[in-house]
Amino acid sequence: MAGLMGGQAASATPLSHLDDARAAIAAEERRSVRDSLDAAEQAFGQSESVVLNDVLARYWYYRGLQFSRRGASPRTLDAFRQALVVDNTFEWDRDLNQDRELRKVFEALRGEVTGREQRQARVPERTGCAVAYVDGSRVGASSTVSIGLRLAQVQCPKGDVYSQWFDF
Repeated sequence: MAGLMGGQAASATPLSHLDDARAAIAAEERRSVRDSLDAAEQAFGQSESVVLNDVLARYWYYRGLQFSRRGASPRTLDAFRQALVVDNTFEWDRDLNQDRELRKVFEALRGEVTGREQRQARVPERTGCAVAYVDGSRVGASSTVSIGLRLAQVQCPKGDVYSQWFDF
């Protein structure tokens, strides 16, 4: 999972780390991109609120761009798939990356992930007033989720949110 956060503030939100990552991608500061994305990954696991799917999709998209510096590697494709599984309507950011061929690959993956294997979300029948989420979408006992690494969260009645990365 994520490495140490280095110079990043532990209390920063996932969104602030993603904003830092976007700026670093635009400036082609590879180490800052990696550090900001690692910090965002860790912040997701410590988030005090439910992380919405478009925010998670943005994280995975940026990871894909980070990995794409070495070409369309399997890691690049996996990250792009994750972005599209989390939010199939996620749009390519042309201001951030104008690589037409990489964008075509991204769009091809959009159709591929719609048929991805599903698994039970493993939410208990009885949760009381707690609400379960996977990748920002509410799930219940009969829900299924796409296979792979997902952010599972439980929001308790008093508003506490508990988060964990989980491989379905």
